[in-house]
Amino acid sequence: MMKKQKTLHPSSAGRLMMMINDLPDVLLTEILARLHSHRCAITCKSVCKQWYSLISAPDFDSRFIANHAQKHQKHSLIGISVGTPVDGSIYSRQRCIRFIGSQGLESAWTHSTSEIFGENSARIRILATDNDLILCDSTISTFRRGSAWYVHNPSTMEWFALPLLPFGYFHRAGAISCETFHLQRDCRQGRQFGFQDSGRRFKVICIGNLTAYYYCSETNRWSELIRLENEFVTPYTNFVAYRGKFYWTTETVLEDFDVARHIVVYDPSGDGSEKRLCELPAASCRLVRLGVCQGSMRMMRTHLLQNNRLGLVFMLCVWEMEDEDEHGKVTWKLKHSIRSDQMSSQDSRLPSGPKSKMKLLQFHPVDEEIVYMDFCDCIVSCNLRTRDLEVVSEPPSHFRPSNPSTTLFDVSNMVYPLAHPWWPAPLFP
Repeated sequence: MMKKQKTLHPSSAGRLMMMINDLPDVLLTEILARLHSHRCAITCKSVCKQWYSLISAPDFDSRFIANHAQKHQKHSLIGISVGTPVDGSIYSRQRCIRFIGSQGLESAWTHSTSEIFGENSARIRILATDNDLILCDSTISTFRRGSAWYVHNPSTMEWFALPLLPFGYFHRAGAISCETFHLQRDCRQGRQFGFQDSGRRFKVICIGNLTAYYYCSETNRWSELIRLENEFVTPYTNFVAYRGKFYWTTETVLEDFDVARHIVVYDPSGDGSEKRLCELPAASCRLVRLGVCQGSMRMMRTHLLQNNRLGLVFMLCVWEMEDEDEHGKVTWKLKHSIRSDQMSSQDSRLPSGPKSKMKLLQFHPVDEEIVYMDFCDCIVSCNLRTRDLEVVSEPPSHFRPSNPSTTLFDVSNMVYPLAHPWWPAPLFP
């Protein structure tokens, strides 16, 4: 016999609410600061004026973070989900920011770009992420209007439109570096964790065919950064913000028309007059991905091998940057080297045997043993230690236009890692 669930009578609920509100503010604040998520805490602001006042207090974020500091920070992958065209045009499709592979989150979810950006949502595309911020742009720029770029915080649903880029400037890619206010420890004032200021600073770099532009939120303007000369940004180029610097891969045409591949490093804290080139850890590194895992710069690449028994297989190699001197000399350490025929999966959606059509996606931001790849129209996680493959998501229609000829960018430039802090710093001061 099923037990009947008890429900509070309205009058009982009212008395319980009065009892809670009769608690001292210090105790009630501690209870609210132990809620399971910042979304729940922010929602509780609407309960009554007292709760709104307590949750809006300057030190509430400190208490909330302190109560969750021992828990692992949550992460997910994000991409743009494209719906069915309304009038037959690829630009009339409904677009959503889709969260997938959410580790530790309640569930995967989507945010409609029209709900976030309103009339500015047409042709929104994700360019990069850093921590919990997303850098977006419109996929089409015009000479008349210029290129529109946005910084979005999905945790707070805030977005900020950057100034328009110069007229006629067509960009290829970009990156964002956000300066999260470091958590402070001051036990003398009873304040263990908290933001040192209200607001956040971020920097953006925009790469075009010939010129790179740099934006700083403190000045709120673009400035011409460097001339790229004979360096080219390819569809396989990806950008990473690491320790306040920007890194991206590039191809340089030499005098004998050979192609040299490097990593470009730009430090916005300097005078910006020069860029540095870092050597890649191996020759012929074309299909490479840069990323950050546990605060360390990493690089992975694949290359095909001819196996007498299996035919073509690919080799996945992962390096970690150990040291970088002032002259740009970088020391790389090989962490993993795995052949595709050594990988295995129990999932029927993934075929067995040689796997020669995998595309590199992203590093897991925390787990050193996990990388993400695109395989058989699925987003797959690969455990570098056990060599097991696991399907994270299978969204072919969400991440690629139905007509392959309309694919403007490689899928590896369309999936990004995103952190979900326990209490997000506001985008605006």
